Amino acid sequence: MVNLLCVVVAFVIWLVGINSLNHEHWAWTRQAIPAQWEESRDQWHRLHAVRLGVVTIGMSTMIISSCWKLLNSG
Repeated sequence: MVNLLCVVVAFVIWLVGINSLNHEHWAWTRQAIPAQWEESRDQWHRLHAVRLGVVTIGMSTMIISSCWKLLNSG
């Protein structure tokens, strides 16, 4: 159950945060980079780090759950 929750949370982080920032960044040109570009970049990096943490937790719980079932099945 935790695995599914982590997948959903990771997708929402990507959809709402990372993807919207990607679209914003794609609209920039070299001549028209906004003054606050570093803040936007840092937010993009933070969202990726949070998403990585969520995915890592999800994968870890899936692996632990699978190993637990294998060890207790026989």
